[in-house]
Amino acid sequence: MLRHWVWSGIFPFEGGFLPDPHFICSNLVAVPKSVRRLLGCADAKFQLMDVNPGFQDYSSEALLLFQVDEQTYEYSLRAPGDIPITAAPALNYDPGARLFENDGGIAVLINFFRGVRGFYHICLPLRSGQRLELKPAGGPDFELIASSFRTLPDDRDLKSHFCDSRRLDFIAFYEYYRGSCEEGAEREPSAIRDDFEKFWKTEYWNLA
Repeated sequence: MLRHWVWSGIFPFEGGFLPDPHFICSNLVAVPKSVRRLLGCADAKFQLMDVNPGFQDYSSEALLLFQVDEQTYEYSLRAPGDIPITAAPALNYDPGARLFENDGGIAVLINFFRGVRGFYHICLPLRSGQRLELKPAGGPDFELIASSFRTLPDDRDLKSHFCDSRRLDFIAFYEYYRGSCEEGAEREPSAIRDDFEKFWKTEYWNLA
């Protein structure tokens, strides 16, 4: 009882105590068709949920949720060293994640803009209650998974999954490994490389 007493607002005039638990959720986003085929389902969506972001303590947790047909699957996202992470800064409508097929499973590309950037890998079949470990951007596992993205078959739906996101970090990732998002307007390789490094390598985005 009463483990958390965090005031939200201007004390004592407005606001109130944050409840335990409280949640921040992104919008649901459709899973790409290629991943749905891998799952063997007609309908699948995913979203991210931040549990108790206002407390930033042992009770805080970032969750990846899948809705597959009428089933829900829940995964806990962890940073290296089993450290809980906070996804709240990245959950303004967009979940801050993109998916594609990788090594018979699902690669989840994440960018939370707080030093949490990289891949999570989900083995199939989906199973709730799993803890996923981050493969950080810049590491050898990141490049291995990213390179497999380059070799995937051409897929307009997968391209839309990245390029129509309006997230410059995901657009930069797609263009670096697959080619320009703009039809008939190839960008200079140097500009594509600079954008990729800006969002996935430079310390400017490491705000932790």
